[in-house]
Amino acid sequence: MKTPLVSVILTAFKHSQYLDAAIRSVLAQTMTDFELVVTDDADSKTTRRSCHRFWQDRRVRYRANSQRLGALMNIASALREVRGEFVTILNDDDQMEPDMLEALLPPLMKNANCVLSVGDRWMVDSVDRPLPELTLATSRMRGLQSIGKGFVPAPFDLALRGGVLIGMGAVFRRQALRKEWLVPQAQGAYDFWLGVQLCCAEGSVHFLPRRLMRYRVHDISESARPDPEKIQGEIFIFESLLKHPMTMTNHVYVKKQLAASLFILGRGRLYFKNPRRARQAFVRSLRVHCRLKPLIGFGLTFLPDFVQRFGIWFLRMTRDIPHRIARTVRACKAQQTEYGPA
Repeated sequence: MKTPLVSVILTAFKHSQYLDAAIRSVLAQTMTDFELVVTDDADSKTTRRSCHRFWQDRRVRYRANSQRLGALMNIASALREVRGEFVTILNDDDQMEPDMLEALLPPLMKNANCVLSVGDRWMVDSVDRPLPELTLATSRMRGLQSIGKGFVPAPFDLALRGGVLIGMGAVFRRQALRKEWLVPQAQGAYDFWLGVQLCCAEGSVHFLPRRLMRYRVHDISESARPDPEKIQGEIFIFESLLKHPMTMTNHVYVKKQLAASLFILGRGRLYFKNPRRARQAFVRSLRVHCRLKPLIGFGLTFLPDFVQRFGIWFLRMTRDIPHRIARTVRACKAQQTEYGPA
């Protein structure tokens, strides 16, 4: 059997209503030299039946884990079986634009030193309608509209600020991925973790200022799941990064992001009525970077429940990362721009 040039890993976990569209977006690629491995972390009959409809295409392969492994370890299991020189990851509720592979492959194929080729993405709703304001706001927040086509001069700086997310319009060289990066602690933040690690590695990163995939915003996504502990993946990442050498500017940024993530953890635990563990998270946040909000949160953990309810509302209205996105969206409403031809 001919070895494919690209391996597409499609992670599946219970988003069966979007899986067909995700698979079709891969099979519709203008660059056809690929294999598609659907890796099912739920061992779902529904997912298996969906894949069965595409089995006439020999590029499609289904695999399942005997028990749930979590996002990154699900990918790790698939990586042990794929054959392509290059790899891209797609979640089961997202879609590729038809020319994503064709657009991202040339820098990798022409430059042996290039480890990663990445583009931008659309934000769409549950029925595929584009969300232009959120799309533009997200691009700006992640620093993607301030760089042009070509090799990124400071890839680690871009990745650190969320500009390089594996699984959101990126193709990487399989040999560049190290086994020690595939750890369960990264959890749902695997795309951020792998992006940062690849940008830390020796090699160049190419950016194409085009929207090459569609990221779906919907009520049952991992991002929308109400679980305070899911931020633990980002906490692990920022704590790990603090152990590595970096510029003072980046060191300060990582400390602030770690403190903010710990605050979010504390706020979530307080919302789910676990003041003791919330207090622990607020204390950890204050030790990393002293700010008013975790101090308020710490004080709330000693107060009656009805006061905590009001305090949680206040803290949620002043939340960190989503609040920055909302501010950017408001600023963009008066002036919307799109990428021109690459």
